[in-house]
Amino acid sequence: MTDLLDVERRIALFAQAITGAPYEIRSARSFTGSAVVLDADGAMLDSRALYLPDSIDDARTPGARIYRLLSLHQLGYREFGTFDFRIDAARERSADLRRQPAPGAPLRESDLDAFYRHFAAPALARVLFRLLEAHRIDCAMLAAYPGARADHAALAALELRRRTPLAHIGGLRDVLEAMQQWSLGASAQALIQIDSVGVVEPLLQTCSDLRQPSADVYATAAAVERSYAVLDAAGLVGIELRVVSPTDEPPSIIDVDRPAIHGNPPEEWLQREERLTDWDEALASLDALIATSAIQGDAEMGDAGAERPAEIELRQLTDQRDTLARRIEIEANAIAHALGQIGRPHGISYLYDEWDTLGQRYLRGWCRLYECRAEAGAAREVIDLLNRIAPLQQRVRRQFQQLPQQAFQRTRRVFDGEELDWDQVLDYHTDRRRHVTPDERVYQRRDRITRDVAAAFLIDLSASTDDPVNAQSPADAHDDTPDKPADDDPFLWEPVRNEAPSEPPRRIIDVLRDSIALMARALDSYGDRYGIYGFSGYGRDNVEYYVAKDFNEVLRGTTLRALVGMRPRRSTRMGPAIRHSAHKLIQTGSSLKVLVMLSDGFPQDCDYGPDRSDHEYGVADTARALTEAQRAGIQTFCLTVDKSGHDYLKRMCPDDRYLVIEDIESLPDALAKVYQKLTA
Repeated sequence: MTDLLDVERRIALFAQAITGAPYEIRSARSFTGSAVVLDADGAMLDSRALYLPDSIDDARTPGARIYRLLSLHQLGYREFGTFDFRIDAARERSADLRRQPAPGAPLRESDLDAFYRHFAAPALARVLFRLLEAHRIDCAMLAAYPGARADHAALAALELRRRTPLAHIGGLRDVLEAMQQWSLGASAQALIQIDSVGVVEPLLQTCSDLRQPSADVYATAAAVERSYAVLDAAGLVGIELRVVSPTDEPPSIIDVDRPAIHGNPPEEWLQREERLTDWDEALASLDALIATSAIQGDAEMGDAGAERPAEIELRQLTDQRDTLARRIEIEANAIAHALGQIGRPHGISYLYDEWDTLGQRYLRGWCRLYECRAEAGAAREVIDLLNRIAPLQQRVRRQFQQLPQQAFQRTRRVFDGEELDWDQVLDYHTDRRRHVTPDERVYQRRDRITRDVAAAFLIDLSASTDDPVNAQSPADAHDDTPDKPADDDPFLWEPVRNEAPSEPPRRIIDVLRDSIALMARALDSYGDRYGIYGFSGYGRDNVEYYVAKDFNEVLRGTTLRALVGMRPRRSTRMGPAIRHSAHKLIQTGSSLKVLVMLSDGFPQDCDYGPDRSDHEYGVADTARALTEAQRAGIQTFCLTVDKSGHDYLKRMCPDDRYLVIEDIESLPDALAKVYQKLTA
């Protein structure tokens, strides 16, 4: 048996190599779409994820090869243009389609659904398209990746043996099954010999056209037209098929089992999603036209009070643009709901284990972490940040000047050096007295080595970081107004306040960002490599990891905008964020690796353990993640502004690996001293 978790990383790299885009590899059981049915043993592609079975148990063929074939076929629908289908282009290529009324711009259905409605029995057209398109994808896939041919032939033969053999072809379902078996390698001549309706031979000839290298999705559409005409002429398209919508479940007369090695058919919802790209381009074109018309309207002279032609055109374009924007928003929301993409952020995803302290075991692939770029904040916020940290920069830089840029390493037993190694000198003379050939490497020297440090700063972006630094409770507020009767006019007793409105209170996230900005400016001038990251999320399947600066990037304006763009978000699942930061640090290859986490509270999430009110599970997983990092040679340190942090930090870290900041405004100095201690 092969588990998906065993091959998940390889399949993800495989998919990205084929398509050039990152894909999540997800269990078919995790699919939550409302309009698509996906079996637990099936496979399906959407725009961001490839769904595959949890495990494959096949003693005759290694499961990894089956996973590869399933992935290749599903990715082929995108790679070889299935979702590029447009009904207008299909009508241009087909005179028969053009003779029928144009469907108009399909809004709440896909272009494929519009194509099926050109036929009297649209459900049959849909079945034919899926069968023929799967065969075209297989042919294109094997031509592009010939290394998969042997595995495909072996699995296709197994699929043929699994299916019920055809002894006689006498109805529509038999005909469709014959086409399916021929696509899997069954003999065309054997199928023609048992055909009593005389349609198998012309149908298989039509299917053969899809094996040409030039065949595209419109060739499949043309093959559907010809196949449908053959079946209709033979009287196989009964009245019961003409009343079935293409979106309904196919009746039993045309419901042919799909081969297991193909997974789910190409979903029309994905074609609708691909069409959004065209609509986005049209929206951009309208924006450009509106800008041009606005300039022309300003330059155009006209009578006062009269509406100029340019103004009329501008208003029409604006209405058209707003209508299209609303259509795009409605369509995007419908697609996300249908494909189960609600709440799934964009970005590359990673699976990480989690330590179950109750069962004393690791839960494999339990958490999915999404890595994405932090959204850029406003330029005004960057200016304000730089103004705030300017008075502290010199003090922090002086602390870093105390760190040596270079160090010395003593090398013993060399032929030439700065001084004698007296232990080796004694051994030399002893060997000579014993008439043994002495070792002449009796010198030692000091070699200059350069600092090789990589530091990751991990910022907690939980919702609680939105709290003010020094929140004043209502009970502590001082009221300096005199006592007054309860029934008197409050206006007479209100103190006069002429002062300007006060600045908004400083929040915890503001102090965290300012501290990291100070460190970044100092480290940038010092030369150590560093990365700035933030984390939050909600639930084990949605851990968010935001990148403001990676190790291989330089500090620039976009970095600071990303830093000020880090906002308080949701929960605090620390374990996956620490493990991902450790993974990134290990990839740097630096000799000294440092991970500093800044937080304002204990680890918590909606499903961080069976009981949300019990924080011991999250503390234990975070402690295990820190231990894993330390075993990998990473120096870890936790800084918290939570005054009760001692209660849980002492269970997560050694005493010299955490610090509770009592005065949050002292965080910048504390952060610099911690870094100096870890890297000195």
